[in-house]
Amino acid sequence: MTKVIAFSATKGGVGKTTLAFNFGAYLAKTSNKVLLIDLDHQASMSSNFSLNDEELEKTDIGKVFKSVAKDPSSKLPTVEPVEVTDNLFGLSISQSTDNIDSLMRDLPYACTTVYRLLKDNQLLDRFDYIVCDTHPDLLLATQNALTMANVVFSPVEPSRYGLDSVISMQNDYEKLSNRILSPDGSRLIDGKLAFIANKVKFNTTISHLFMDSIKDDERFVSLFHERELFNQATLDKKSVFDLNNPKVEKIITNEISPQFELMKKYVISGRVDK
Repeated sequence: MTKVIAFSATKGGVGKTTLAFNFGAYLAKTSNKVLLIDLDHQASMSSNFSLNDEELEKTDIGKVFKSVAKDPSSKLPTVEPVEVTDNLFGLSISQSTDNIDSLMRDLPYACTTVYRLLKDNQLLDRFDYIVCDTHPDLLLATQNALTMANVVFSPVEPSRYGLDSVISMQNDYEKLSNRILSPDGSRLIDGKLAFIANKVKFNTTISHLFMDSIKDDERFVSLFHERELFNQATLDKKSVFDLNNPKVEKIITNEISPQFELMKKYVISGRVDK
């Protein structure tokens, strides 16, 4: 059965898109068929797909929101994922979708638009994993990811207020879950929420204090140190697994891949296995 993972945070700059893209690439490298869905109107993940204009039009999930806003009863437009690398496929988003909340605010169950799209286009059963990137908010596009998600990963950076942001995200997620309900009153958002420590520096007091505070915290699934190779991969519009740089292979094999494997195990089992 397909597993859906959403990356969500209410604070920007925590490395959400980088983690989502590279986690998808890791899953694909381990012999899984993976669909990446960009639901952030900034389209940062879409830029990593390196699509031409025709492919952008073909994969644009934004046109679906616009179609529903114009005529909720109309048939959803067709989208077709494009293969980014072996086993890794993508659906992009157009940057003009930043106003979908105002366009679709009063439409019932607008938060299930993407699920309907995947179902109508028979995409749900074509992939082992679907990984969604979202904007740093809990608005409509993000809600579309959350209503589908089996697991929601929320990255957190070491800071004086890092753990406060965990509590805030938990509270906001719970409020949203209680507010968005199906006709029978059950929650439409019921995925497990877990946290990822990200951009952890090696030699700062704040990072050391942060690591000490989360070492026995079962809300945290994995930890990624701040590494230049993530920045380089982003600049090259690649995953870290496609850098083809012998100098970073040891870091990828011994440090990064094991953390992504912990996340994969959590998606499968729902348990933290540090």
